[in-house]
Amino acid sequence: MSSTKKWLIPKQHGAWAMLTIPFFLGAYAGGFTWLHIPLFIGWLALYLATYPLLTAIKLKRKEYLPWFYRYSVVAVLMFVIPIYYQVKLLYFGIAMVPFFIINIYYARKKKERDFVNDVAAITSFCIGGLASFYMGNGQFTMTALELFMFCFLFFIGSTFYVKTMIREKIILSINGFPGDIIYY
Repeated sequence: MSSTKKWLIPKQHGAWAMLTIPFFLGAYAGGFTWLHIPLFIGWLALYLATYPLLTAIKLKRKEYLPWFYRYSVVAVLMFVIPIYYQVKLLYFGIAMVPFFIINIYYARKKKERDFVNDVAAITSFCIGGLASFYMGNGQFTMTALELFMFCFLFFIGSTFYVKTMIREKIILSINGFPGDIIYY
């Protein structure tokens, strides 16, 4: 895979929803400002940076790292703008670090689909929603906490649902039934 010919973009549709929904709900509930634009671009670039990094860790292949560096530079450059106006946004970034360490651990073990890893990723995405709320409101309120919990519980429920559907499809396939046809 050449690092210059093709964009490296995650294919997990659910993760894209988890990336955007808490952020935009936070911007809506906290009050949208122009600073949400660079904050979102940075947030998107940060997410895009984690994918090649975790892939490089999982596969032990350095060819993914140039994408990590490119996306990381964009993330840092975009985050500088909102952090200049709201330096306390750094606390939200710090709060995400332990959850990202969990993601790294599961990437090394090649068990990214483990439920604990899912919870860690969902928590990080929901913290992004808190940061977006804080960017507009400048405060951490009960509304922010409710927003966090709403998104967290919704995506945890979605994770259970998806894992159940995959498990059912596998069981049907093992028993000789074409799981796709029966399920749909």
